[in-house]
Amino acid sequence: MAQKIGKAGRNPAPTPLEQRKWLSVPQAAVYMSLSRNTVRRLVWSSAVPSYRPSPGRVVLMRTELDRYMDGHRTMSSEEMLAMAEQQKLSRTAQSRTRNTAAGSKRLTRRPPRTSTR
Repeated sequence: MAQKIGKAGRNPAPTPLEQRKWLSVPQAAVYMSLSRNTVRRLVWSSAVPSYRPSPGRVVLMRTELDRYMDGHRTMSSEEMLAMAEQQKLSRTAQSRTRNTAAGSKRLTRRPPRTSTR
């Protein structure tokens, strides 16, 4: 396969961000669709692992950015409904198990304490 040639025929064409292993802060901002300041804030707060190969230079690993974004995903309304239904089913199953385990005994509340003053 022929190599693509960039400007003036000297440098190869830049690699797309999706194929790079390391990204600079501006590249990470484009990749994550965030502002540069937001990416810097994530790096500063250690929310995203970063590497400093030399003073003043910060690089981020693309796979770690993907992991961060996957961890901050919000559920769709369909997923929320399915999860609520699943929890409802598990609660009813647990209450059936508790009722069966108690057998014929009814769980009764203790009588209220009387003050001894």
